[in-house]
Amino acid sequence: MSQAVIGSLRVNLSANTAAFDAAMSNVSTGVGRAVKGIQRAMAPLSGISIGAGLFGADVVRTAGGFEAAMNRVQAVTQATEAELDALRAMARELGETTQFSASETAGAMEMLARNGLAAEQILGGAIDASLALSASTGSTLSGAADLVTDVMAQFGIGADRMEGTVDTLVGAMNNSKFGFDDFRLAFAQAGGVAGKVGVEFDQFAAGIAATSSSFSSGSDAGTSFKTFLQRLVPETKKARASMGL
Repeated sequence: MSQAVIGSLRVNLSANTAAFDAAMSNVSTGVGRAVKGIQRAMAPLSGISIGAGLFGADVVRTAGGFEAAMNRVQAVTQATEAELDALRAMARELGETTQFSASETAGAMEMLARNGLAAEQILGGAIDASLALSASTGSTLSGAADLVTDVMAQFGIGADRMEGTVDTLVGAMNNSKFGFDDFRLAFAQAGGVAGKVGVEFDQFAAGIAATSSSFSSGSDAGTSFKTFLQRLVPETKKARASMGL
């Protein structure tokens, strides 16, 4: 083969190879762009899918927590099936009409039950009072449920009267330097003694509010109130004689 032919073949081969490389480069660029386009298109769908999956898990978890709490309420209160159905329906209704979810309401019901209230008392006003107290004072539901049951037990107040009692309590807090935690501590110190000697709930709440400025905490105010009440009860013959008893 002549040198001229060989040279011509080399030129043609080189040109064809360059054209092939350029074509493949274009194909690669096009495929890359297509892949990126598909990725961009799929990204929102992927996010929705993941979000929906997480949302579904949350729903299942919440539903499970609600039923678990209601089962514990039944176990503690020994509620009948009819009472449990009523408690469950009330929790769901309050979950739709208040700032608290059905699961949170069920948890508050459980706290009331553990504090000794029967299903009838929970349905009869105790859960409504607990939610109202928590919403009005910013306290936790468990703390509100504790105070509601303490007030009921210490002052002999029925569940059906707790709505007005909560109004009185919130009013006393609003007119004192003490907030929820201090009032709770005051009740813990003196509520039992006050109720036992015949002090009415509204008198006790007003007394704590009126003297709050003289004490650094609700615990101190409650302790002083308790001491005051105890000293009104004569413990010796001389004290009884002095009081004309």
